[in-house]
Amino acid sequence: RARLETMFDEILKNPTNLDLTYDYARLATAAGDYEAAITAYERLLLFNPSLPRVKAELGVLYYRLGSFDTAKAYLEQALSEGDAPPAARQRIESFLAQIANSKTRHLMSGSLAFGTRYQTNGNAGPDGQILVNDVLFTADDGTAGEDDFNMFAALSGRYVYDLGVDSGDFFAVEGTLYGARQFKFTELDVEHARIVAGPGFRIYPKASGPVLFRPSVRLTYARLDDESYNFAYGAGIDFSWQAFDETSLFVNAFAEAREYYATTERTTADTQDGAAVRFTAGALHNLNDRVTLRGEVLAGRVYAFDPSEAYQEIGGAISVSARLTSPFEGSTDMPALASPWSLSTSLNYAHRDYEGANTLVSATVRQEDEIRIEGTLAAPIAKQWSLFATLGYQNNAANLPNNDYDNFSATLGANMRF
Repeated sequence: RARLETMFDEILKNPTNLDLTYDYARLATAAGDYEAAITAYERLLLFNPSLPRVKAELGVLYYRLGSFDTAKAYLEQALSEGDAPPAARQRIESFLAQIANSKTRHLMSGSLAFGTRYQTNGNAGPDGQILVNDVLFTADDGTAGEDDFNMFAALSGRYVYDLGVDSGDFFAVEGTLYGARQFKFTELDVEHARIVAGPGFRIYPKASGPVLFRPSVRLTYARLDDESYNFAYGAGIDFSWQAFDETSLFVNAFAEAREYYATTERTTADTQDGAAVRFTAGALHNLNDRVTLRGEVLAGRVYAFDPSEAYQEIGGAISVSARLTSPFEGSTDMPALASPWSLSTSLNYAHRDYEGANTLVSATVRQEDEIRIEGTLAAPIAKQWSLFATLGYQNNAANLPNNDYDNFSATLGANMRF
């Protein structure tokens, strides 16, 4: 704010310094003073009306202020004048699409991903020996960890209804469907569905950034080996706050009841009947216009009819997401390939203390520490399509050999956004 005031004084002393005016507009945008930025950019157009980049910035600023017609006019002029780079053109088209969507109170979006995954331990089997009544045995075929491939597909969708109030409150329904078919361990074939629905309330404190508060209800259903396995229902709360220009804070929590069904392969699955609660808090920070950092801590508890299935959990996660320059940048023949690639990496840790012993295994109560590391590279191949590759490693270090294992994985797939 002090730097803005200083620059404004300098502009008054030297009103023809267009570089200074442009720097002032950029700084005002970063500070959230959109009106001041608009005034500066429009002043630049008085000196030179043929500045597509300035018109694009004005379109974005008017969009953020809710003046969609003016924003559309500037953005369309920016597209029609000059030859914008692929990344700039994509940004302008994205805002034009959002303006078009703003004219309806019903918005829908989603994605479809599918591919194949290889795992060195597809059945999460132990690395070596196992305990049975506290006696060590060598794990046999089907119990010991073995590699496997699967084919998977995941569909997610989001419907948002604008409640038509100035603050931008809405009602949203989000759903996900996931299915996987194993090549070897077909008893691990899975279908999973979840739906979350609830209102979103945007709160704008005068002395800080925007706050979003979302209560919701949730339903989950899962099948294993073509049989019903789990059903859960509950409620959650999501809270996010744009605390600083580049940093937002968030808190998520949910509680749900869980019911399991005994199946042909899992005759005692219903001993897991109970409930679960989890609390997550963290922050999201934009290091620059290309790199985003995310960190969180979590605590949870799973309740079950059988104490050996109930546990307390604490943990945390760190992730980094980056936009990379495409090796095809500048290509006019294949503009989609010229768009930035994305790279994301994550590290997750969780510690679990179980409440009781599984006497069929050991009189010792189970404890474990899980570490998961994952990295994904995604490259756009068309306007809505991208290809991705993921490498992952999971280590489950438990005090009982039955639950001590590790697993390397590699995934190749395609993703479509709509």
